[in-house]
Amino acid sequence: AVSGVTVEGGAQGIVKGEYGLGLLFDMVLQDATLQSAHRVVTSGLGGEFPKNLLIGTLQEAHLSPDHLYKQVAVVSPISFDSLRYVFIIKKSL
Repeated sequence: AVSGVTVEGGAQGIVKGEYGLGLLFDMVLQDATLQSAHRVVTSGLGGEFPKNLLIGTLQEAHLSPDHLYKQVAVVSPISFDSLRYVFIIKKSL
């Protein structure tokens, strides 16, 4: 899981994996404006990932099962089936 924010609108939430089914932008406030094709990037909160790394684009939003937050499926720009190289970012000491 990683803290994410939309480029268009600044909605904040958590992006997490969905058991091999894809990515989910979760715990987004209900009053946040979310539209299909908005981009989600890393927020930089927590210090584990740099700010503004592209995570993916949003699909249709819906309420969480408890109706407290919005949830949105995220489409990754990466085709993991054809991935050949991975670049690892290490924190310098």
